[in-house]
Amino acid sequence: QRLSKIAPPTLNRPYQVTSDDTNAILSMASQFNLDPKGLAALLHLESGLNPNSKGGDGGKYYGIIQFGPGARQEVGLPNRTMTLAEQIPYAIQYLKGRGYVPTADPNNNLALIYLTILAGNPNASMTAEDSNGMSVLKAMDHYFKPGTRTYNEAQKIMGWGN
Repeated sequence: QRLSKIAPPTLNRPYQVTSDDTNAILSMASQFNLDPKGLAALLHLESGLNPNSKGGDGGKYYGIIQFGPGARQEVGLPNRTMTLAEQIPYAIQYLKGRGYVPTADPNNNLALIYLTILAGNPNASMTAEDSNGMSVLKAMDHYFKPGTRTYNEAQKIMGWGN
């Protein structure tokens, strides 16, 4: 509730997060029983909190959760410049469509969401590595914890502090 009242700062970045984006992240966090700060760290790791980011093998992955070509088609993600707030419903649709169901534990939910993003489903191995050597356990320890660089950067971008 209190995070929604904080306007994101103007930063020299490729994409400027807006209050609408903040509200969309808070809504997604609420729907999925997540700490919004952890969700922001996850989105920062995946895309730099830039919904128009391209990456992965051959630059084929796009957006806040780095949708692959099949995933973009699966959810009908438009092939155009988007805001974070516009793209979050597609991420929600993808995660639900791949079988993610929130549990009572917000930290476990963050791991399950990242597992669904990395492996395509929430039942894969938490230690399995993607083509970049990333695993869910590695991300949870080195990127999504308070005090880690990625977590702290995400909070700065959102205007939430640490």
